[in-house]
Amino acid sequence: MTRFAQFTQQRLSSTWRNLRADWGRYAGNGGVLGMAASFGAFWRQALRAPHGVGAVCPSSAALAQTMADLLPPSVLHGQDMVVELGPGTGVVTRALLKKGLPAQRLLLIERMPSFCRMLQNRFPHVPVVQGDAMRLGEYLPQGRRVAAIVSSLPLLSLPPECRAGIMAAMRQCLDADGCVIQFTYALWGRTPLSQAGFVPDCTRRVLVNLPPARVQRLHLSR
Repeated sequence: MTRFAQFTQQRLSSTWRNLRADWGRYAGNGGVLGMAASFGAFWRQALRAPHGVGAVCPSSAALAQTMADLLPPSVLHGQDMVVELGPGTGVVTRALLKKGLPAQRLLLIERMPSFCRMLQNRFPHVPVVQGDAMRLGEYLPQGRRVAAIVSSLPLLSLPPECRAGIMAAMRQCLDADGCVIQFTYALWGRTPLSQAGFVPDCTRRVLVNLPPARVQRLHLSR
């Protein structure tokens, strides 16, 4: 078998595994009805508030796994909190929990009421706050520190003042040695976080997603 044929076979095999994982993620959570509920809730919100959702389809298993894999081991096995912004239907949430992050160390902040209800049903042991990411500091338990922020917020499609408010809240709440994991559909170029002074230390591109996405892990500039 030629190298090209081997490469093609590997890519097809990887794509098939990710598609099967996507099916398992949805169908395993209530069968076909669970899958329909996830996509139905997502598209209803996308039609009502396209700029707030900022996507045409829920994140793929490959994208969710990439975001979870970029969580540093020191954060995964530490004691400080991990905040997920814009968890939506819980695709990335499930990947974080599967990675080994304890439910009591995770806080979900979601603005859409229908997504909040879905998250509470799917992850009853994970705290869910219906709120605005710009007010992140108000939702943190007293005295708890934030080691990582995992964000699926569509920063590029948000109004500039809203985007600036969210990034200011991230900077204020994040540990000095903490990190932000953010995905974007802009596969190249500087992201809003890097333009605001956050420094990327790792970048991954995920082609098995609709549309393809780029995931960055960033830390505060010193």
